[in-house]
Amino acid sequence: GYRQLLTKVESGAIRAGLGYSNTTTRSTKNIINDVFGRVQLIEHRAHLSRLIVDPTRRGEGLGGALVSALLAHALEQGADRAGLWVDPANVPAWRAYLRSGFRPAAHAEARPDMPHCTYMTVSLS
Repeated sequence: GYRQLLTKVESGAIRAGLGYSNTTTRSTKNIINDVFGRVQLIEHRAHLSRLIVDPTRRGEGLGGALVSALLAHALEQGADRAGLWVDPANVPAWRAYLRSGFRPAAHAEARPDMPHCTYMTVSLS
């Protein structure tokens, strides 16, 4: 069957997975739990957090699809920029965010609870 990203939005969180148009191949419950991410809007800025891809599904493009879905949702809600915190030592995540257009913010205050992390932003316009 045709593989597609299936999403479910609840309270600013997106649960999604790479599934099939023929949902008899995999149960919807499993598809929807392949990836998870949350987007919070403050004025016209979206903050992405808790982006998680099931380790058994990594390398399938789900992370990029999740980021795209979160950014599309933020844009629909009126956001013009999005940002997220990432540990540069997490090379796969760092590269995925760069591929999605994120760049390290020039002026971001360090978070005391995550001093090793970098804030990255992307324009949605």
